[in-house]
Parts: sequence; structure tokens; C-alpha cells
Amino acid sequence: MTNRVMRCPVYRFSTGELQQLFGSGVIFLQDSSCVIEGVTFYGTAWNNIMGPKSSAWGTTQQDRHNKIPSSTDVLITHLPSYDILDEIRWGDHTLRNFMTNSQASVHCFGHVHESNGVLQYSNGKTFSNAAMKEKQHPNLLTLHIPQHRSKITVYPKYHAYYSSRMQGFPFGGSSSGGLVSDDAFGRQGVVGDCIILHHGSGLVLDASDGEQSRMGTAVILWRQHGAQNQLWRVDKHNGIIRSAVGSSNLLLEHDMDNQNTILYSDWGGQNQRWHFSSTSTSRKIKRIKLCKDNRYLGAEHQQDGTWRLMLVSDKHAAATKWEIIPLQKPSLLGRWGCATAF
Repeated sequence: MTNRVMRCPVYRFSTGELQQLFGSGVIFLQDSSCVIEGVTFYGTAWNNIMGPKSSAWGTTQQDRHNKIPSSTDVLITHLPSYDILDEIRWGDHTLRNFMTNSQASVHCFGHVHESNGVLQYSNGKTFSNAAMKEKQHPNLLTLHIPQHRSKITVYPKYHAYYSSRMQGFPFGGSSSGGLVSDDAFGRQGVVGDCIILHHGSGLVLDASDGEQSRMGTAVILWRQHGAQNQLWRVDKHNGIIRSAVGSSNLLLEHDMDNQNTILYSDWGGQNQRWHFSSTSTSRKIKRIKLCKDNRYLGAEHQQDGTWRLMLVSDKHAAATKWEIIPLQKPSLLGRWGCATAF
């Protein structure tokens, strides 16, 4: 059974009027909570568009956020926690403090369109910024509840977002810790559906034509959203990075003539074959070398703020660090989708 909890701001309608408009199939949360299958959701819509001490129906935004119940498991707000998926720093310190010190496992929010994506810390605390952008898909999280309600787990665990502006990791460990084993390849040397994350930018490999990608489609770096065109199947022994789009017969190829990275059918070329090696500091962090000329797949930051894939000769360059993060499919004890839209 799938229950959708939606939250939206109040303008001219009272909470009761909006609930009546939505009907019985939607639970509207405005400074209120609901419990579904033993898990508590709390929603509050206020933002700081008039400043952090702006009035929200007779009280300040901070006062409203201070009233969030300690029993909350999933927090749904308009604002982010300060500096978490919050590149513009519009987030709220009170929300951050709540997520740091409470039992809440998930914070769903929007507002900052520059930082849309999902971040998960090593202790399971998960943050979803669903502020929409062009090409951005909705963030869809699945919550798994153990029988004895000891801890909520959020899947898919391949969701990850790295902010170069984030000041440390307040929830323990790093944002990648606990997502994958020390070596994603395992004994077989093959990874099924996975994302390939570039550490320097926090972006992932993306077939630029979306799920309509075909032979010749450019491969770029893009914010992670979990769609099929960002999933890959990696064969370490054969040196193949295969796209999960369509019939899966398209490989990652470096076009030697145009010096760009594309999808192309498997013709056995050395510019379609890659060698994977771990860094000296971590088995989890990989360098991906093109067998054709022994240069490494990397990326360069452009003046317009984008990142461009390129081959790099220096294997020790920070631009050549990648992480292969598998899509995990654990058994389910209970599940529902929690969708947020802003």
C-alpha cells in the first residue's frame, strides 16, 4: 500500500478548507502531524522570504519550528536545514538543530533550487531537496520499517549528493559512508545498476538525452536524480561501462576525434575499454583509465559553473576520483513512498 503525504503552503485558505479541497486521499499537514503504520510525519510550510524573524500567522518562523514534536520521524518543510542541500544558505538553523538532536530519520524540503537532490549520511539521516529544475525528476524515497520499529531505513541507497560548500558532516561520518562496501565490484568483478559519482563535483555520469539516449549521445556530469539514464552496469574484468538505457547495448566510449565522451555500440575498440584501480587511501574511491592511451577519466570545472568530462594524464589529480555506488534491493518488511513537490 502506498500512502502519499503532501505539504504545501497556506495562502488564502484555512487548513480545513484545503484538506476538504484535497479530499480524503491526501493528508494535508500545516504545523501538524499524522501517523502512518507507526511512523510520525510532521509538516510545516513556513519560509524565511521576509527574513528569519518574519511573522508566520502571529508568531515567528523560529517559534513555529521550535514546536516540532520530538517524536517526529519524517519532517516535511519548505526550508532546508541550514547548509544541507542549501547552496545559497537560505536554510534554517532551527531545523538543522532539530535534525541533529532528534530521532527524525528523514527531512524532505525544497526552496533552494540550486541544490536539488538527495543526501544520506552514514548513520542513515536522509535529506531530500525536491526543488525542481529542468531535467530534474521527483525524488522518490522508500521507507523501510523493521518489525520492532528500531530504526527506519531509506532506500534507494544509491541516492547521494555531495556539496562542495558543505561545512563538515554533522551527523557522523561522511555522506558516502555506509552506502556501499569497501569495494563495489565484489568477487564477480561486475556491478549491476549503479551510479558513477565524480568526487570533485558531486555530480554523476548522465546520458544527456535522458531515457531516449541512443548511439552518439553525449555523456555529461549532472546532478543525481536516479533516472535510468544515470544508471550503469560495470564489468571490471572486460573493462566495460554499459548504459542501463534501452536495450543496454550502448557502452561508454571516448571519441578520440572530437575528444568527448559518448554512448556507442560495442565494436571492441580500446577507446571503449576501461581499467579500474583503487586509490592509495580507499578501496571505495576508483580511478578509471582508458585502455587506449592510459589517460584517466576526469572532469574540469568551467567558467560558466559547469563541469566537462575529459581525459587527464596525472592519475593523482583530484579530478580523477570516482565512486561506483550500486543500487541495492533489500528485502522489504514494510514500505510506502513519501513524495514531496515544491
